[in-house]
Amino acid sequence: MGESLRNGRTKSCGKCGRNIKNREKISDKITEEMIGKTYNFLKVIGVGDYDIDVNGKRRRKVICQCLLCNNIIETRANWIKNGTIGSCGHHNKSRGELYVRDFLKTKNYKYKEEFSFSDLSDKKVLRFDFAILDNTNQIKGCIEIQGSQHYDSNNGWYSTDVAYHDKMKQEYCKNNNIPLLILNYSGG
Repeated sequence: MGESLRNGRTKSCGKCGRNIKNREKISDKITEEMIGKTYNFLKVIGVGDYDIDVNGKRRRKVICQCLLCNNIIETRANWIKNGTIGSCGHHNKSRGELYVRDFLKTKNYKYKEEFSFSDLSDKKVLRFDFAILDNTNQIKGCIEIQGSQHYDSNNGWYSTDVAYHDKMKQEYCKNNNIPLLILNYSGG
């Protein structure tokens, strides 16, 4: 055995390999049980390949469909289960924005998200969370969902730029006779 270790034919006692295989079998079973289940905004639709982490451990991936946009992603099963990943990640909507979107859809309102007016900008064009449209696609009003980072200077995400842009949007709506609904929201 000593010679086998020295020339590289043997790399371990053999028990480690069996433990790894047993762990992988358990991981495979758990992953397969996830199929069809929904975690946050991701529905598991299949089993993916393995991913090797920085410690050399093999982690099973799952294939998921984002319920927000139908995008398909492959990511680690444990990240889905523990909530590290809750959506495909191509959007950054707060729960408040998602609730308002669902409400508008349910009530059959015609709307556009991330709506901007070409003549409302600072360093870049400013966007409203939602614009409500009539049947001819004319603006009936705008909606802004504002968490505490918009008005609480003790919030770690607060910035004077955000507050300034909020004021610009309010003045723009007032000057152009566009109704603006501001919903104060705190909740992720």
